[in-house]
Amino acid sequence: MPAPNRLLPLALALLATAGALAPRPARAVLAQSSEEARERARERAEQERELLTRDRERELAFAERVRERARERAERDRERARERMDRDRGDAQEATQEPTRLDTTVSVGRDGSVDLSLVSGNITVTAWGRGDVQVRGYSERLPLRFEHVGGRVRVWVPNTNLRNRRSGDQRLEVVVPVGTRVAAQSVSGNVRVSGVRGELEAGTVSGDVDASDGVRRVALNSVSGSVRGTNVQGEVRAHSVSGEVTLDQVEGEIDAQSVSGEVEIRRARSSRLRMESVSGELTYDGSIARDGRYELNTHSGEIHLLLPSDVGAELSLRTFSGSIDSEFPLTMRGDARDDSRRGYGPRERRMDFTLGDGGARIVAETFSGTINIGRAGSRR
Repeated sequence: MPAPNRLLPLALALLATAGALAPRPARAVLAQSSEEARERARERAEQERELLTRDRERELAFAERVRERARERAERDRERARERMDRDRGDAQEATQEPTRLDTTVSVGRDGSVDLSLVSGNITVTAWGRGDVQVRGYSERLPLRFEHVGGRVRVWVPNTNLRNRRSGDQRLEVVVPVGTRVAAQSVSGNVRVSGVRGELEAGTVSGDVDASDGVRRVALNSVSGSVRGTNVQGEVRAHSVSGEVTLDQVEGEIDAQSVSGEVEIRRARSSRLRMESVSGELTYDGSIARDGRYELNTHSGEIHLLLPSDVGAELSLRTFSGSIDSEFPLTMRGDARDDSRRGYGPRERRMDFTLGDGGARIVAETFSGTINIGRAGSRR
């Protein structure tokens, strides 16, 4: 057997190995867990600081944008104020100047354009066979501007802010080549155009419009006055707010309207027609195209349809408190309805007819008026 002193080193080595392999004390494990928790807490705190920093930077950037917009807005307001002051100074100077007279003739050729605009005065335009535009004008208190560039002539009074100052008397008399496009506008005055044989636009706020011999596109407008067009063709539009609208010898697509006035169309040739009035009569005397569409509508007025003897059309007629009279034999279609004998509610009379062999579509509606269908030329 080996001696005891020889076994001692072996025992000590075995004890050391067993100590190394034995579980660590619980205190060391807890210490390591606490350190990891502190590390995670530090990381979370750092992340929160970064988020707060980014939020603060965004708030500062937004506040700077708001301040920049406010500075830009203030600068724009100051610029507008300076512009208003400059305009007011210019207006005061222009409104007290001497009368302006204009008498000139310039060459524009056959396909030119003339734009005319006044504040308070009449405009008269006629045509001749020459290739020149002749302008004669007068303005009592405001400057009368003239511009000629190539085939375009423009005559106008600047849009000044007069407040309560009078603009004074104004007038324009212009002669243009046949075929010229004419646009004439007056705020307070009559506008008359004749013989141009070109596109035509004439309008006024307070005054009458009388135009003839326009082609391709014709627009006639008045707010407080009558509108009359003669021998016009193409796309024709005639509107008035408080005045009569009259078209004679008109051809093309027609749109005629008045709020508180009669609308009358004579000797017409059209395949598309629209007539409207709130408180006025409607009268159409003209041809009916086989593929045409015609719409007439008024609230408190009669409707007079004067049609050729050989007309063929489908009619849809509607009235609440009026009658339907016709000089033509009408064939009622099966979908017609007559509610005039009902004892309750509004008395609607709605009837659909075939006139001749049909074809065109005619719709006529009035709330409190009679619908009369007669022969062309029978009502003057």
